[in-house]
Amino acid sequence: MIKKNNFLSLLFVFIGLNIFAQNDSLNRIFFIYEIKITGNFKTKEFVVQRELSFNEGDSISGKNLINEISQSKINLLKTPLFNFVNIDYEIVENKNVIISINLSERWYLWPELAFYYADRNFSNWLKEWNFNHLDYGGGAVKYNFRGRNEKIELYKIFGYNRLFIFNYENIFIDKKRQNSLSFSFTRLNRKETSYVVENDKVKWLRLEDDFVLSTYKVFADYNFRKKISLKHSLILGYGNKIANDTVFKLNPNYFINTQIPLNYLFLTYTFSYDKRDSRIYPLTGLHAVFIADKTGLLFFKDTKVNNLSLTASFSKFMKIGKKIYLSDNIVLRKNIGDNSAFFLNEALGYDFNIRGFEYNVINGTDFILQKNTLNFEIFSKRNFNIKFIPYKSISKTHLTVYFSAFTDFAYVVNKDSYYNSINSLANKFLFSYGAGINFLTYYDKMLSLEFSKTNSRNFGFFIHFECPF
Repeated sequence: MIKKNNFLSLLFVFIGLNIFAQNDSLNRIFFIYEIKITGNFKTKEFVVQRELSFNEGDSISGKNLINEISQSKINLLKTPLFNFVNIDYEIVENKNVIISINLSERWYLWPELAFYYADRNFSNWLKEWNFNHLDYGGGAVKYNFRGRNEKIELYKIFGYNRLFIFNYENIFIDKKRQNSLSFSFTRLNRKETSYVVENDKVKWLRLEDDFVLSTYKVFADYNFRKKISLKHSLILGYGNKIANDTVFKLNPNYFINTQIPLNYLFLTYTFSYDKRDSRIYPLTGLHAVFIADKTGLLFFKDTKVNNLSLTASFSKFMKIGKKIYLSDNIVLRKNIGDNSAFFLNEALGYDFNIRGFEYNVINGTDFILQKNTLNFEIFSKRNFNIKFIPYKSISKTHLTVYFSAFTDFAYVVNKDSYYNSINSLANKFLFSYGAGINFLTYYDKMLSLEFSKTNSRNFGFFIHFECPF
């Protein structure tokens, strides 16, 4: 019979050996012998391999192997190619690792026959409930074109606006898939356009028998992505704007030179660092973006467009408790040069928003915006099948629900005395807080329902279809 003290000693020895074995396994060096990829019926294998943090023939420690498998799964899901990704591994002969990657591809061809709201955001359109502000039309988007993660889209929109769009993105020009090109052409004719900001809201001019504004833009985009998380982008393009004379009567500063159409070249450099766990609704990781946008180069000097816009954005996402996540985002923008033209003074209410001020726009040359959000997972990710849909790429879906609480801060600089005489939100500390429910499902779709209150004592309910933080 084993005595009690001897039994405890043997138990502690066994536990110690087990811990040592586990630590030894984590520290051991393994050889990635083979990578098996299945489920990529349309996607080329080299497209999948480009998103992996490891390659066949690599030597890697057990601890790093687990981390790199997890990161590779995130990388694959951040592409617009797959609904589900599963990565398993098997150790053979005590040192060789066979990695198996099983993919569930998306549906890639989407015909478009839809209605669009012609406003800055859905909440703004919903407030007015103006069916004259609807566009309709058709087109198609092809994701994963040629199985190479290329995207090609063609739209023709009628109704309130006339819009034609052609985009061809992610055309890789080297075998390592580090260098790519994109091309875009947009033509827009509008019956109505905003021409001034008054009482912190845009005022609209509508013409029944003519277009109030016609624009077109064409550009080429070069991208360099040596590392998975780092990307450099350089865009060179040409823009043209023609406004009706009525616009200049109402706002002489709509263009800088009102006598001729606005022709300009633009050059945009973007650097991005992306270590988020999701590009749609991130919960952990880091994201940093820097943008230098030069509007007006050496040509078309008569239009007098000469402006440099610098934008820096930094976001941190972290888990702070069981099913509790915190995100902090800060955006800084500085404009340098001649920014007297109306379209060069867009600050908040356009590409960037402070929650609670969805009905407002705040124009200015410079701004700072900070968003802080607490996310509570109240319905964990559930996978389920829609039985009446016969296609697996559509029938298998998922749903996750989060409750969020937030506080936002902003400050916009505007030195235009006339603008400041008819508006009150620029050059003032802005603050909002609120809560919402966010629904996430497949194909990058989400619905956000938010209640918010501002330091202007405005209370509102807003609907968003993209991540609000």
